[in-house]
Amino acid sequence: MQKKDIALLEISKIIVHDVPRHKKDDTSPQIDYSNKESNLTPELKLFFKDKLIEIINKKSFRVRFNSSSVSPVPVIISELNLSTPRKDLIEPSKKIAKHLYDIQKGTNPAGIIVIIEGVINSKNILSILKVERDEGAKIEKNTGQNYLDIVTVHDLLLTKKTKLFKASIFFNRIDYEIDYEGYVADNQLQISSMKEVADFFLSDFLGCEYYDDTRIMTKKFFEFTQIYITKVEDPIKKAKYYEHLLSYTNKPDNSLSFIEFSKEYLEINDRQTYEDHMRLFKFPEDNFRKDTVLIQSHITRMMIDFENDVSIISKKGDLDKKIILSAVENGFTKAEIISRIKKVYS
Repeated sequence: MQKKDIALLEISKIIVHDVPRHKKDDTSPQIDYSNKESNLTPELKLFFKDKLIEIINKKSFRVRFNSSSVSPVPVIISELNLSTPRKDLIEPSKKIAKHLYDIQKGTNPAGIIVIIEGVINSKNILSILKVERDEGAKIEKNTGQNYLDIVTVHDLLLTKKTKLFKASIFFNRIDYEIDYEGYVADNQLQISSMKEVADFFLSDFLGCEYYDDTRIMTKKFFEFTQIYITKVEDPIKKAKYYEHLLSYTNKPDNSLSFIEFSKEYLEINDRQTYEDHMRLFKFPEDNFRKDTVLIQSHITRMMIDFENDVSIISKKGDLDKKIILSAVENGFTKAEIISRIKKVYS
């Protein structure tokens, strides 16, 4: 099972619940539940399929259920994905919305919970989306049949008042022959996010944890990419790629991916060889959560040693526009620095 397989998703059911913002000790704002599934047209199925694919493919992480979590969501997901024929979606989806309501602390924005049921290659999936909206953005209810129609969510997503930041898709391990439960994306997170904020959607709500050890994955990505760079014959390109590696690893984002690094930082002719190099190490192509604690001493500076016993050190690991490297005859490299001398010492 790979992310690209999500393009084969066939949506069969969608149900919507509106979870209001409220303080933990104030239960006067009530959940607006749907008592039936939404009516789906081919256009609506395609719209939400495309939205799900977009956010999962962009920045999502492999996850597994946390056995020590008190969240009821993992059990609900497992039961819905295991059942054949599938169980009724209405009551389990209400329990998911109620759990979100119960764990809110007043700082969490109002959210529309969208539960999607479907199949990929005839195998069950369940997706949970949290659509966050401004207080002024209202979702209309079909009072006759007592349900929130997915059409209004579609319309709200086309405005600037509502955004899909959080998404998840879950599989049955046995059906898909995998050892993780699915993918989770939370595009509001940055690497500097407070832990309790970072844990809310993934851990507190979904009852999941990252499948990969984030510290080890970050270290392996850095070291395997270093090995590739050391084999680059052009010394100027080698220096440029090493600088790019430091820039990419230090960027203010919460995820890394060697596919992303390849596309954004390497020359076209080098991309395939680098990607093949990473696959030789069986490094996963999926995004993974960045944690630089094991490589911190390696990403804060960059040093270039020359054969004439001269070294150039950048304390911040950024040489761009501070030093100009150019090739000269006989395989030599010229380094130009234009700056004021700050200090001379031994």
